[in-house]
Amino acid sequence: PRVSARVDGTGAALGPWSLKLSAGLYRQFLNQFALSNVGPSALVPEVQFWLPADGSLEPARSRHLAAEFAARPWAGWELRGEAYYKAMDRILTLDYGTLSAENTAAMAEMAQADFVGVAEGTAYGMGGRLGWEEGRARALLTYDWTASERTFPSRFDGKRQPTPWSEPHRVTLGARIPFWGGLALEVESQNVWG
Repeated sequence: PRVSARVDGTGAALGPWSLKLSAGLYRQFLNQFALSNVGPSALVPEVQFWLPADGSLEPARSRHLAAEFAARPWAGWELRGEAYYKAMDRILTLDYGTLSAENTAAMAEMAQADFVGVAEGTAYGMGGRLGWEEGRARALLTYDWTASERTFPSRFDGKRQPTPWSEPHRVTLGARIPFWGGLALEVESQNVWG
């Protein structure tokens, strides 16, 4: 289930504007896992597969809150901002501690609860976008700040760790410069750090 509310208006300083607030509860009944090969001579570093819930585990679950704002303060200009918070109170992930144990039976004979661990985490962030467009010409500047952390079953003593896919700071610059005959030069630069 997801619910959202949106308010539109017009102001002297902001021009036409819109504010949207959303919240939701998500459950995932089909999970994609990546099984890494930890051997030093592995030709295939990981195998990805989909696994439907077998009933031995409660499905993955997360709760989301989001806010979005957009305005057109001047002709050709657009200003956008967004913020979100995601609480992932059930993340289903392979438990490598169990899978690497010497007495582990074949996975086909195991219930998912025997080799799939439950983790938890959070993700939150905010971003802004300033855009200009006139005819076929345009310019764009965006900035995003995000943070995410989670636990990993059988690792790090159950303490939360920063996620390896996190991009804490991201800036994008872009432009389109039109030329004759429908031709245009487009440039874009994206920088990530932190």
